Amino acid sequence: MNRSSLARTAFSLLAAFSCAPLYAQGDPVATVNGVEIPDSFMVLMLKSQEGKPSAKNPDQLRKVIRENLINQEVVAQEAKRTGLLDKPEVQATLAIGQRRAMAQIYMQEWLKNHPVTDAEVREAYETARAGAGGKEYRARHVLVDDEETAARIIEQLKGGATFESVAPQSKDPGSRARGGDLGWALPTVYVKPFSEAMMKLEKGQVTEAPVRTQFGYHVIRLDDIRTTQVPPFEQVEKRIRQQLTQNKVLAQMRTLREKAEIQ
Repeated sequence: MNRSSLARTAFSLLAAFSCAPLYAQGDPVATVNGVEIPDSFMVLMLKSQEGKPSAKNPDQLRKVIRENLINQEVVAQEAKRTGLLDKPEVQATLAIGQRRAMAQIYMQEWLKNHPVTDAEVREAYETARAGAGGKEYRARHVLVDDEETAARIIEQLKGGATFESVAPQSKDPGSRARGGDLGWALPTVYVKPFSEAMMKLEKGQVTEAPVRTQFGYHVIRLDDIRTTQVPPFEQVEKRIRQQLTQNKVLAQMRTLREKAEIQ
């Protein structure tokens, strides 16, 4: 098992083991060596499967979840018995996993109170269509927090590195998984400093210097340009909503960082 797998496993095991007494609400799912697995765990796991094919057979799904929870509890108890959870590297991976989970939960809750509205999606579409200008662009980018890192990435690209090889450094999870590819888009989809820098590039060219926006520092490569093909609203509504949601998350992250005292 590699370190990443160990982190995920240890975190899930600790959650199943150490948190069980804290969240019991109804009858326990099962009891393992005197430790109850709370029904709230089952409720949470069932909720995570809503809309998936497995949810069409709830009885079978509950059986599968119950077996998984029992397996986790058995192994978690063994991990504690053997002292695994006392090791510094395991404690560190658990702490990192907990912070990651807390950040994800916070952002999910924040988006519930600050959702992208239908009006915002429609407005973004109409603005993009009105400002199409006859061209749309396919670009890649890497988004990082500081100018020094962005400048180093540019030097790596100049030295022969592929964009796909540097893309994992990006904090934009959507494009990062696609080698930085942002797909075809109108310039007005992006914030002004980004679109202005992108439109100055020739095909295959990378920005000479990092491009600063409210989201951080971008390294941009222009892959192609074509005559604007404005799709119907229904076809791009989901994509626009996802982009606007991502923009909200990045903006909130930036706001929180600006308020924080970072040394």
